[in-house]
Amino acid sequence: MTRFLQSRVPTFVTVTILAAALSLTAKLQKDRKVLLAQKESLVEKARTQGFTPGDPIPLSTRRTDEDPLKKAERITANFIAYALRFKGDFAESEINKLDQATRDGLITQMDEVMALNHHQIAHLLAIIAATPDLNGIRGDLLRFAINRLNDLNPFTALNLLKDNSLLTEHLGSYAAHIARSASASWCLQNPDQALAWLRQSRHDLPDDFVKSVASSLLHHQATQDPLGVFPLLHEFAQNPTDYFPYIFRERNLTIDECQQAFPEIRKLAEDLDPEKRQEFLRESARALVLGQIAHQADFETATAIASSSIFTPDELEFLWNPGKADLEYKIRLEDTPRWITWLQSTFPPEQSNLRVRDLIERWTKRDPAAAQAFAREHGLTPDNP
Repeated sequence: MTRFLQSRVPTFVTVTILAAALSLTAKLQKDRKVLLAQKESLVEKARTQGFTPGDPIPLSTRRTDEDPLKKAERITANFIAYALRFKGDFAESEINKLDQATRDGLITQMDEVMALNHHQIAHLLAIIAATPDLNGIRGDLLRFAINRLNDLNPFTALNLLKDNSLLTEHLGSYAAHIARSASASWCLQNPDQALAWLRQSRHDLPDDFVKSVASSLLHHQATQDPLGVFPLLHEFAQNPTDYFPYIFRERNLTIDECQQAFPEIRKLAEDLDPEKRQEFLRESARALVLGQIAHQADFETATAIASSSIFTPDELEFLWNPGKADLEYKIRLEDTPRWITWLQSTFPPEQSNLRVRDLIERWTKRDPAAAQAFAREHGLTPDNP
């Protein structure tokens, strides 16, 4: 059952089976509509010829007067009953062996659950969480339904997790995963509302739950207003340094933003022990200098940031020390001569020589003619960088 109810997709079957089932469902519905349309056409033709057949069957035979929550309860009961039939022995390999009636039941269950709105899904989740004797399948059903609810309305999903401790208990660590996913979706829709909700609800939530929601907010903030991250870090993060250097990596901060951000980063490191503080600042500096363009650093931006007065020589060790970072894989090949010239003019030879040698060797492998010409012009050799 666990393999059947894949939590990473919005149904309790695999993507392949879902596609096949939905295709079959659409075909059956289309065939039904075609047949009913043909019947109505024949009835109308019969009337024009003086016959009085009975009224045609309406296209929709669904119950329209059922109370929404009662409907959710009925569908939940069917959902549970259907899942219990395959408790523990319904593997993917057996799906193709199902008889037609069971396949039809599968399609019906998918249709009915997926058609529920977010209020009904929330009701379904509460029922499953409180139903006894579901230990073998409860987790699968809850993960399937909470993912569907998250897709429909992340705000409802977060509130349900906050207010229903039994549901959160049954979901275990998956509750924090859903909290992170739901809050990330919510941040894209309305970050101010998500922030207000966290401020109001944080004392009613488990620590890992708060950390998940705060993480989504912080990473969203870093894309919109990088410097605005720091007040939120002080407000919500138990260990603000845990968010670095990743939170600013590939954010494309401007030179001015980097110059304002690093002093704040330095303040965050004040309580770390000396060795951890040193490594933390080096990694953070590297993220600001080389991490602002995905994969390959822009030479002008990177060197302008590195040349500013905000860094100490030790914090820039990743630039000249090959043992600390693979600079050659972060820069564009055509920028190699500019990097070599800059490194030689910025750092003393005893620091820059090894890096220059590595860059020339890499350049020679990729474009030997250009590398050798540059080396000859500047008197550079593998033994004399």
